[in-house]
Order: sequence, then structure tokens, then C-alpha cells
Amino acid sequence: MNISKCRLIALLALVLSFSKTVFSQEVTKIRIDPASAYGGNVNDFFEKIEYIPLETNKESLFGDISRLIITDKSYIVYDWDTKSILFFATDGKFISRFKESENTQLDIFLDKQKEVVNLLIYNTVTEKTTLKLFTTDGKAIPASSKKAVDNNGEDFVPLGNNYYASFTNIHLGHGVVPKDSIYHRINIFKGDNLYKSLLPINQKDNLGICMLKGYFKKLRIVQDGSFFIALPLEHLVYKVNKDKAEKVYQFVFPADRTISRSYYSSNNVSVIDSIRKTLSQDQNIIMEVSNIFQKPPYLFFKINTSVYITQAGSESKNQYNFAYNLSTGQLISMERLTPDAANFYLPFLGQSARVNGLDYYSNHFYSSVSALKLFAEKEKNKDKSPQYPAVLEQFFQTQNRKSNPVIVKMKMKG
Repeated sequence: MNISKCRLIALLALVLSFSKTVFSQEVTKIRIDPASAYGGNVNDFFEKIEYIPLETNKESLFGDISRLIITDKSYIVYDWDTKSILFFATDGKFISRFKESENTQLDIFLDKQKEVVNLLIYNTVTEKTTLKLFTTDGKAIPASSKKAVDNNGEDFVPLGNNYYASFTNIHLGHGVVPKDSIYHRINIFKGDNLYKSLLPINQKDNLGICMLKGYFKKLRIVQDGSFFIALPLEHLVYKVNKDKAEKVYQFVFPADRTISRSYYSSNNVSVIDSIRKTLSQDQNIIMEVSNIFQKPPYLFFKINTSVYITQAGSESKNQYNFAYNLSTGQLISMERLTPDAANFYLPFLGQSARVNGLDYYSNHFYSSVSALKLFAEKEKNKDKSPQYPAVLEQFFQTQNRKSNPVIVKMKMKG
């Protein structure tokens, strides 16, 4: 074989190798126009909706659900206003409450494998983080692991088999000098030991990303040891497990709902600062996609803006929670589903769902609605003569607009 033929074969091999690499990196583009999402009646989408009032008494009264954990035994609520963690049985009966001092910031997550609730307590004065552990029915237990504390309170998400994911905040505040070094957006731990680091990024080379949105919204849903995470601003979705982060989807939104790549890929501080001030008050630009999970044929997700609209009706483009049918391409907005007789003409999404998204556990969706809103809608729809179940009849007879929020448990059709 002569030299020219050898070169030709080598060139073809290189081209084939490059093509294979490019092909393997291709991801499914999901084109989303939130303003054009379908609505419908609640009964079109959900098979069953239950309302579970959380018991209200002097000891259990709280303000709003900042974070909710669902287990087989309980509902666990974090209330930002009262700096409290509250445990309720699955029928809404109050179990216990743990309250911290005013100069603390709290966070909770569930280690599903161990059935242990982790409470992270960050003291804003000492800047130290402590860890407390509880059973899912509200009993304190000794803390045996220090990884959450050593990581200064970063959220550790259990993946199963003693593996955990943590997420690095690479955000650069105004005037903070970027570091010319590699950070990994996701770190996987096995027990207390670092197992693998994923999604590397250099602050100095990615000023736009780090100055505008250098962190992930808290992860809430893990399915079979893996989870979906979308890069802020870029909206590129990865499926992550303990061993790898694989590109799977690319969300493509209308141009007027996204920030131009020229801004978040820029390294010009003046240019980035000019858009940062605008974005901080913007109700329209989609900064990130979160709460992504699958229940075939749907991909569920939530879009996040810098400022939320508290009231979102069927005519509003400010929809936040969506179900995308991967087979048909149909997009459904949860906010555009209209209450009907199936859910007694009552609201099923509250402010928490608009900010944090829906919770999903054991084949059911969960949200919460304030007592104030439920009483208001009951009065508004009394002419429809809804047939309330016994638990709601008792709620409306014995409670008032200042009572605790009500958990909404929903099972999807199909």
C-alpha cells in the first residue's frame, strides 16, 4: 500500500471518528413556548385529588411551606418565617416541631435509603453549620456523618447505596475577583469521601455564567439513583448519576423569554453588569429550568424567573410548571388547568408550587394551598354546590383563613 493510500485511510478514519463523536453529543431539542401551553380541566389530567389539612393548634401553627418532604409516614415542613421544622402524619395530624433561633438559616433533605431527615442549621453570626438528624416520624437521633457540616451546609442529595450529590455555588458577586481555576458544578460522594467530580468550569473563562447565575436551584427529585439538572441560562439538560453526567435535552425558548448568548458567554464585566441589573427585576426572562423529572410519556419541569407573579391565570404568559409529552410534543401548563367538580372547584396550586415547583413521591404529585385561598374560593363557588368529602367539610366548619396550609395530593391519569 503506498503512502497516499495510507494517508487517505487515516483521514477517513479521523473523519468517521469525529462524526461519531459529534453524533454522540447530539441532544434532543425541546422547543417550548410557555405562552402557548395547553390548559384544560383538572379532571382531564388528574385521576384523583385529595386535600389533607395540616392540624392547626398553638404548637403547630406556622406561616408557609418553604420546603416539603413527603415520606411513607409523614409530611415534613420547613417554614422560613418561624425557623421551624414541623412533622405531620400522613393524615395531617401534628407530631412534633423543632424551632431554631432567629439568626439561623435552615434546610432539610431526606436520605431515603436510611430513612433519615437531615436538618442543616447555618448560624449567620458565627457562619458555622451544624447538622441534626431525625427519624421520618419526628424523633431526634445522633448525627454520625459530618460531610454536610464540613461542606458548609451545601445541599447533599442522596442517590442511594451511600452515594450523595452536592452542588457547587460558582456565583460571582459584584466586584468579586474570579479565580483562574477549575470548579466542578457537581461532586459525588460515597459516604464522606469524594467519589467523582462532574461538569467542570473555570470562573475566569466564564464570567457571564458565574456573574449572572452561577448556581443551581435546589434539587428535589431523584429517580432510581439519577436526576436531571439544567445549566442556568443555557438550558442544556444533563441526566446525572454517581458515575457520569450525560447531555440529554436542550430546551429552546422564544427569543423574548431568554437572555442572549452574547451576554452569558461574555467576559466583559461592564456588559455583564448592564444586563444583571435588568434581570434582577425581570418577570419574563427564563433564568433556569428546574424540578425536571420523567413520568412517561411526560417530562415535567419548572421554569424560573428572577421575579415571580403571584397570580397566574389562564390568560397569563407567566406559567411556571409544565408537562411536555415526549411522544406528541404537546405542552401542558399546570397553572392553566381549571378546577372542576373533580376537585370541588378548589385551587390545587399555591404560591409554593410557583416558586419551588410540584413535589413528586410514590406516583403522586404534591402541592399546598393556603387556608386563606381555600376559604376564598369556597365562598366564590358556593353556587356550584360542590360535594365536599368529610375531611373538607370538617376543615371548613372548624378552621378559618388563618389556619395552616393544606396539602394537595394528586394522582395523574394513565
